[in-house]
Amino acid sequence: MKKKIFTLIIVIMMAIAGAESDHNLGIAIGAASGAGFSYRHYNDTYGYQVNFVAIGTKEYFFVPIGAKVMKPFHDIGFSKAYYFAASSVLLDIGTESENDPIFSIGGGIGMEYTVKGNLKFSLDLPLTVADVFKTSSNEVRFIIFPAPEISLYYNF
Repeated sequence: MKKKIFTLIIVIMMAIAGAESDHNLGIAIGAASGAGFSYRHYNDTYGYQVNFVAIGTKEYFFVPIGAKVMKPFHDIGFSKAYYFAASSVLLDIGTESENDPIFSIGGGIGMEYTVKGNLKFSLDLPLTVADVFKTSSNEVRFIIFPAPEISLYYNF
């Protein structure tokens, strides 16, 4: 029985590896689109990306969540250039924190490059507006800045 299950798993893995798709899993970091574990997908006309991770201790616990929409304008197989718009929120939910979320939005251009096989690297150059809603009344944290974003993906 174990041999049949192992054979079935191998066959399924070979079928998935041979299928032509543009689903990507990896890690990403950026101010406009958030940071953490990332899923990216392209179809014929546009792509999207979502990021999420939870890090910290009981006293200081941060949850960055983000999303990005991409419109490719140049695709030659191993590289792709695109326009994008992104948004993220950084939640500070620890017991010692002030619980003020920081909302960011941004947009710009990016490029994705196939490093080797199914490994992809992307570099984005957005103009980011951080703390859009000025959530803290005691401080003025509203800032506009260019902050590069990087991602590393495995295409499956």
